[in-house]
Amino acid sequence: CVGIRATPIAEAMVALVLMDHALRHRAQNGDVVCETPKIC
Repeated sequence: CVGIRATPIAEAMVALVLMDHALRHRAQNGDVVCETPKIC
């Protein structure tokens, strides 16, 4: 029973952590211009 309930909770927590890091990265580095050339 615990495994059935824990899976969606863990998935939601991972999604929240990923979005938190993405928003934090954008807030701190949004106006940074990268000088390195693109490889592809």
